[in-house]
Amino acid sequence: MSSSTIAVAPRIRSAPCSASGAGKIISQNAVKPKNRHAGVGELTHWVGQTNRGTRDRATVALGLCKYAGMQQLWALWRDGYRADSVRHALAMPVPGRLSLRCRYEALCEGNTIGRPASEFDITEQLWREQITLFDAGDMALRRNDTDSATAAFDRLVRSQREGHHPITGIDGRIGLADAHRQAERVDEAVDLYAAALAEASSCGYGYGQVRAGIPLGYLHLRSGSAARAAREFETASRVALDNDWRLEIANALTGLGEALQRLRNATGSMKALLAALTIFEALSSDEGVVNATVQLGELCRRNRWLAEAAGWYGQAIDIARPRSMSIALTNALDGLAEVQLAQGDRLSAIRNHFAAYRVAGPGNPRGRAHAVNGLARCAVNARRYETAIKFFSQGLQLYLSIDDLTAAATSETGIAHCREALGDLEAAVQHRVSAVTLVEAMRAAQLQHAHQAEYFDRFGTAHEMAVRTALRAGDAAAFVAVFESMAGRRLAGLMTSVPESATAAEQLAESVAKANDQAGQRRTRTRTLDGLALGEPRSDQANQSFDDTVSGLYSAFDPTETENLWAQTDTGDAHLLLIVALRDPDELAWLLRPARGQLHIGLQDLPSATREVIDALHTDGLPLNTGPEFVAPLGELIPSAVLDVIAPDEPIVVVPLGRLWAVPWTAIPLPDATYLGERNPVSVSPSLTSVAHTSGGARQPAGTRIAYWESPTVDHHRVVAYHGRDDLSVERVADAAACRSAILEARTDLVVVVAHGRPVRALVHYLELDEHVALTPADMLDAAPPPTIILISCWGAHAPGRVSGDPMTIATLALARGVRAIAATTSEMLDDPSSSAFVNQFLSAATVHPLPQALHIATRRWLARPANREGFLSRWAPLITLGAW
Repeated sequence: MSSSTIAVAPRIRSAPCSASGAGKIISQNAVKPKNRHAGVGELTHWVGQTNRGTRDRATVALGLCKYAGMQQLWALWRDGYRADSVRHALAMPVPGRLSLRCRYEALCEGNTIGRPASEFDITEQLWREQITLFDAGDMALRRNDTDSATAAFDRLVRSQREGHHPITGIDGRIGLADAHRQAERVDEAVDLYAAALAEASSCGYGYGQVRAGIPLGYLHLRSGSAARAAREFETASRVALDNDWRLEIANALTGLGEALQRLRNATGSMKALLAALTIFEALSSDEGVVNATVQLGELCRRNRWLAEAAGWYGQAIDIARPRSMSIALTNALDGLAEVQLAQGDRLSAIRNHFAAYRVAGPGNPRGRAHAVNGLARCAVNARRYETAIKFFSQGLQLYLSIDDLTAAATSETGIAHCREALGDLEAAVQHRVSAVTLVEAMRAAQLQHAHQAEYFDRFGTAHEMAVRTALRAGDAAAFVAVFESMAGRRLAGLMTSVPESATAAEQLAESVAKANDQAGQRRTRTRTLDGLALGEPRSDQANQSFDDTVSGLYSAFDPTETENLWAQTDTGDAHLLLIVALRDPDELAWLLRPARGQLHIGLQDLPSATREVIDALHTDGLPLNTGPEFVAPLGELIPSAVLDVIAPDEPIVVVPLGRLWAVPWTAIPLPDATYLGERNPVSVSPSLTSVAHTSGGARQPAGTRIAYWESPTVDHHRVVAYHGRDDLSVERVADAAACRSAILEARTDLVVVVAHGRPVRALVHYLELDEHVALTPADMLDAAPPPTIILISCWGAHAPGRVSGDPMTIATLALARGVRAIAATTSEMLDDPSSSAFVNQFLSAATVHPLPQALHIATRRWLARPANREGFLSRWAPLITLGAW
C-alpha cells in the first residue's frame, strides 16, 4: 500500500542536514567497528551494543551540530591522495549535510589514497558551487519537488571536470536517479543507478555504492522480486555495518522489513523494522522514525493487529505532519484509514483517505492512487457500488500511469467485486480476467523462475477469484483463459513458438526473443535490475539452474486467443477434464468437455485431508511402503458429476494444475471401490496448450520397432514383455550412451528405458542410465525423439518440492519436442519383481493398444488379484501416460 521512502539525516538543534532519495538517505556515523557478515539477528544485537557504546547519542549529536564547514573539508579533500588523509578525516566531526558527508566518507574509506593528485585539484569556488547544487537538489527531494531536484542534480553532473575524482558525477547521478524514482520514472532511475553503481565500484567509493544500492532494493520491490529486494537490502546493511554507517544500516533494515512483509515473513520483518527504529531514535532522525513506524503500521495492518497498527500510524502522523513530510504523511494517513475501516469507523476512514489524497498532491500519483482505492473500499463498505466503481476506475488509471500493474490489478479486482454485487456477472468476469492479465504481464517480465513463482504466490488470489467468478457466470472461455495463465507459460512458450526441427540454441533464442517482444520494456527493466548488485558478482548463464535457463520462454497467455486454443484442442472420443485446486477457501474447480454434448463446470469443497495428501505428494511423492489407505482422501478429486457423464472404458485426458500434477491419477479411488485407472484409460497433460500441441498423439499403439535399455544399477526391473515376439523388431541397445542417443535422435518407434531417476535442484531431475551417464531435461531441448517413450524410473514426469510453475521435466519436454505419447512416473517406483511384472504387462499391451489404454488394461489385470490391490501402491500407481488422445 505504501510508497517506499528512505530517511534523511536528522535535524538536531540548528544544524542543517539533508538527504537524497525518493525517500531519503540518513547519513551519520559514529565509531567504526568492523562486523562482517551480520544477519538480521546480529544486526539487532549490534544495535543494542552500540547504544551502550563509547559514543552516546549526545556525543553524536554534538558532532553533528559542529559539522565541518565546506572550507575545512575542501582543504582535506585537496590532500585526499596523501597517505595521512584518512587520519585527518577521522579527526573531524561527522558532517551533517549529505553533500559534505559523501566526500567525508570517501576520505575515511581510504580509497582515495594513491590516486593522482590532479584528481583533487579543485578550486574552492567550484567546490562551493558543487556543494550548493547538491544541497539544492537534496532539499528539493525532501519537499517532493522532483523537477527542481532533477535540474539541480543535472547541473551537478555537468559540473564534473575531466580529470577530477568522479565523486561529483556519481553523487549527481544518484540524485538524478532518486528524483526519477520519486517521480515514478523507473526506467530512467534504473539506468542512472546502474551507471552510478558501476562508477562508484570502479573507484572504490563504498559510501556511494551503498547510497545507490539501497534504492535498488526498492526498485526490485517496485518492478521485480521481493526476495531479490530482501537480498539487496541485507547486502547494503552489511556493507553499512562494516563501516558503521548507522543511518544507512537503518535505511537498509527498513527496506528489508518492507520486503519481508511482502514475502509474508512477519517475524523477520518485525525484527528488521524494530532494529531500524532503534537506530533512528538513537540518532534523533525524525524522518527515519516516521519511515520505520509507517512500515510497522503496515506490518501490523497486514496481520490484522489493528490496534497496534493504529498506534504506529498515529505516531508517524504526529511526527510527519508538523515537518511537512508529505510522502510519509500520505502513507500514514492512508494506512490509518484502512485500519479505521476495518475497525468499523467508516467516517474517520473517509476523512483520512481524503486527507491522504490532498497531501499527496499531483506530485505523488502513487499516494493519490492508494487514497482513491481506499475511498472506493469505503464506498463498498457502505454498499454504494456505483460510487466505488468510479473511485476504483480513477485509481486504476493512476496506477497504469505509473506502470504499477499489480496495484492496478487490485483496482480491477475491486471493480469486479462491485459488478458482482450489482448482479452484472458478465462485466465482473471481464474485470477479473483483466486483473489476471495485469499480474501475468508482471510475471512474464521476471527472468528467473523463482521470481515468476513468487509473483504467482503473492498475487495468485486474482487468478483464483477469476476462476470462481467465471464458474458462477458459467463462462467457460474465461475459465480457460485464467486456467492457462495458472498453468505456467514456459512449456507453452516452447510448444507454441518453436518448430520441433529447431536446435536448442535456435529454439531458445527464438522463443526468448518472442517472449521479450511480448513483455517489452518491463522485461528489459528487470534484466537491467537483475544485472545490478551491491557487493556480489553478477551470476552468469553457467551458474543458472535449468529452471532459470528456460524462464525466458515465459509468455503470458492472451485471453483473446482462447477461442483459437479451444478449436485446436481435438481429443477425439476422449473426455477432457481441466482441474485446479484453489485456496482460501480450499475448493476444487473443474471443467469437463465431454466427447459428446455440452460442457460441464463446477466448484466443490476440497477437504483438508485431501489437501494434505496433495501437498505430501508434491513435496515427497508417494511413499514406497504405503497401501490404499494413503490415497483414500484423493477420491474427492473426481467429482460425482464427472463420473455421471463418463462411462467406464471411455478415455479421459486430465489437465491437473499446480500441485495436482504430482497426483497418481490412475490411483484415484472411486465410490464403487475401484480406481480411476482400472475404470478408464487416463492420460495427463500439463496445460491446455499442451493438449492442443499433442492432440491425437495417444490414439495409436507404440509401434513395432522397439529399442530398450536396462541400467545395470537397477536390481529387479527387467524387460521381458518382448521375448518371443516375432512380430516385433526389438533391439537391446549396446550401452547407456547408445540409449541416450536413441532418445535424443529417433531411430525406432518406441524407446523403453529402465533406470534410476533422481531429483536434483539445479537440473530438476535426471535419469541415471548408468554410472556417469545421465539424461537431463536440458538434453531434451534439442532432441528429435521417437514417437513414443516409456520411462520406467523414479521421478520421470515430476520432481518433488518445486516452486510454483509448469513442470519442466524430461517427460513434458519430450512432448514439446514432438513425442506423441510418453509413460513416466510422478514419484518413486518400487524396484522389486512384482513391480516389474506389472510393468511388463503394460509393455506387452502397449504393442497393440495406445499407451493410455495399455496402462488401463495392465492396471485392471494387476488389480484383479486381491494381494496386488491391497499391496504397495508404489509398484504400479506412480506410472502415468502423458499426451492427448
